[in-house]
Amino acid sequence: MDFFQQEKVHTIAKEKVLKKDCQLFSKMLISCQKRECNLHEFFSHENQPIPASLSDVGRIHACQKSQLAAMLKGKVTLPVAEPETDVIIIDGSALISTLPPRMAKTFAEHTEMEFIPKVDACSRKYHRTDIVFDTYKAPSLKSELDRNEVREPDAGSQGQANC
Repeated sequence: MDFFQQEKVHTIAKEKVLKKDCQLFSKMLISCQKRECNLHEFFSHENQPIPASLSDVGRIHACQKSQLAAMLKGKVTLPVAEPETDVIIIDGSALISTLPPRMAKTFAEHTEMEFIPKVDACSRKYHRTDIVFDTYKAPSLKSELDRNEVREPDAGSQGQANC
């Protein structure tokens, strides 16, 4: 299929979605006005399962965390010194992915040789250390993405974890 033909088909699909949204929105607005509903409350809700800013004709935009990090670097100013704090919260999944299994042959060995020493080193600096692991319930957006996407290695996850 020709590139310009694909773009035309994509534009037609977008127009159909926008027309449906417009019809639905106008019907809902009229019913809201007739029932004397709170318009501020009416406009505070999404009318699509995925916000339009995050999707394209119902398909969610895919992005790797490393791409997002590159975009944010220019817009965020990092502090010069580490702030004083009593607590550290460690992203367990991220920490595991940054610790290469050097000599370990099993998960238990990797835990003993890499994970626990890193967490122990972090724990010495703080009064409290929390380790969290992501869990996604079935109807979540993240679980939907995981089910539909083919995983590619993340080039940004090869760095070392720092505390």
